Amino acid sequence: MLITKLERRTEDAAISLPVSFEKGQVYTPRFLATWVAVLLKEHLGEQWSGDLVDPACGDGELLDAAFEQLPAAKLFGMDIDAEASQAAQTRLGGSAVIKTEDMLLSPSVKKRRQSFNPGAVISNPPWGADTLHSTGRLRTLGYSLANGQFDSWSLFVEMSLKALEGEGMAVFILPDAIFSPEHASTRSFIAENYTVEMIARLGEGIFKGVYRGTTVLLVRKSKPKLTHVVEVFRLSKTQRAAVLSGDLDLQDARKNSSHQVRQSRFLSDRGCRWDIDVRKSDQNLLSRIEASGGSWTDLVVSGRGVELSKRGLVKVCRNCAYVTPAPTRPREVTCQGCGLVAHSEQMATQQIVDTDTKKQPGFMPLIVGEDIGRYALSCSRQIKLNVPGINYKSHELYSQERLLVRKTGVGLKATVTKKTAASNQVVFHYVPLTKELNFFLYYVLGVLSSRVMFAYHLRKSGENEWRSHPYVTPKTLKELPIPAPKSGTQSWRQAVEIASRVKRHVRNGGRNRKLDLEIEGLVAGLYDLNHSDLDWVKQVICEAQSLEPMRALSKFDSQSIKIEMVP
Repeated sequence: MLITKLERRTEDAAISLPVSFEKGQVYTPRFLATWVAVLLKEHLGEQWSGDLVDPACGDGELLDAAFEQLPAAKLFGMDIDAEASQAAQTRLGGSAVIKTEDMLLSPSVKKRRQSFNPGAVISNPPWGADTLHSTGRLRTLGYSLANGQFDSWSLFVEMSLKALEGEGMAVFILPDAIFSPEHASTRSFIAENYTVEMIARLGEGIFKGVYRGTTVLLVRKSKPKLTHVVEVFRLSKTQRAAVLSGDLDLQDARKNSSHQVRQSRFLSDRGCRWDIDVRKSDQNLLSRIEASGGSWTDLVVSGRGVELSKRGLVKVCRNCAYVTPAPTRPREVTCQGCGLVAHSEQMATQQIVDTDTKKQPGFMPLIVGEDIGRYALSCSRQIKLNVPGINYKSHELYSQERLLVRKTGVGLKATVTKKTAASNQVVFHYVPLTKELNFFLYYVLGVLSSRVMFAYHLRKSGENEWRSHPYVTPKTLKELPIPAPKSGTQSWRQAVEIASRVKRHVRNGGRNRKLDLEIEGLVAGLYDLNHSDLDWVKQVICEAQSLEPMRALSKFDSQSIKIEMVP
């Protein structure tokens, strides 16, 4: 939600927030608050006496933990929620100065120097909060990250780091979304301009009732040196359970699991991926796979289906009967037909997707994410046609042979189909640019569905355990190192042979295990891998949490696969 006008107030007055304003508050559990305060103390020293700020302090949990670890520090807290800031002041008493403020209005705290000069920041900024300011207003205030797709927490990170004095320290508790492709600009902003001391990926379940993973980020305000190494670690599912039950301390988990990576490695990656699961022992093989990769997406046209959930719920304008896909949470909706603005909860609801697949007049088969398996496809729904306000995309496309990739779910699931059917927003489609490339979709499918590519994806993305709402994006897929072969070369002939066998495999619904392993051997040959490399592939898949995609792909003998190179 964007509110472009903000009621003027004195510094300590309550801020007038709109009805249903999402504050993005995720209050910090004590064990985590204590640990991030300990991290600050490690770098600042117990006697540090500078100004420490929490720009979204909530009830004061982080400041209270900081006071325990850094008793000489001068504490300052701000929060947009008057009740929260008052609770924090009551809790901390004279040990902190707490104000009700929207800190996003002050990206440069230099304007506040009469109050404090922040030498350290401790923050669990709002996750997915609404903002009181338009994107244009935020950019005017100096937020470089207020561009494209961004979140409230990224704005707080930018504001906090810019506000730090000297070589100040900041520790943030952030959602795991920081690792996703859409937040590449945030990662680049941090990695290019600041020294990252630690990245700790703690996973899902740290915050009770919050189905998002948690990451702790420790940063120093100084340009990173070329040789600087970052301490990184990830909590395994077993470790996380022990931490949450009180049987394991985060500091002990850190000692057992941390390793180091060069910060310059993040910057050398096109998407500035923070591939913290990649250890030194993995780098040689991953580099070889990447060296074989090419711009495979340059040879296809891509897109995605109807912008509609699999349930097909829409909101109907009472004025002109145009419909809008139902929002994921109640909000104001602007009708694209007549411009009427109405609240979604006050609009009539219709369902234009039917789970009865028996052919009906005025309907078309609909493929949704869960219909796509590895080399397999079903079609569980149909969608009503000619509903005003729904962008059905290209009907011509829906009858072409195309590669379909599922957006949601663990792992990489894809198939090729000629079935005349629409697809929805969680299905990406790819069609070849020219007829000469008709084989190309099956070739890409074979590489994309291989154990080699799955292991690569697990290591580089870190998506090796269950989390709520897992997904890939077109950018994720584009960055996969799938070779783009040139006509007449050995790699072209290798790709054609992969495509030939994949085509047969798809006709069999992906159920022929012998053919599946033959394709694996051809993909290994494409990347010039040996059986030792395939041992690594199996090890990576087996190390991941035992979920269906991992179990299905881990059951193979790497030494028995015949690695094929087409002459």
